[in-house]
Amino acid sequence: MTGSNLEAARLAYIRMNQSSLRDANLSGISPFQASFVKVDFAGATITTFEPPFFADRCPGLQTALKDGPPREPETYLAELSSLMRRGRAGST
Repeated sequence: MTGSNLEAARLAYIRMNQSSLRDANLSGISPFQASFVKVDFAGATITTFEPPFFADRCPGLQTALKDGPPREPETYLAELSSLMRRGRAGST
């Protein structure tokens, strides 16, 4: 899905694990309870990205969130990542 236009898409409950959203237009998406694991967001355009959603090991997502929507999703993702790291301690 590299370079795709998903503007204003309703992505409730979608599972995008191990996908590429590189350079995708994600402006106005609603990822309600969506799952993003190992998804490449490098160069993606994001204007809204409201929690709750699950994201882990997604290169480019933090950068896209800093450049786009209000701080709430970025803060949510940082707290979620912190919890994931603590839970992974000692795991293989």
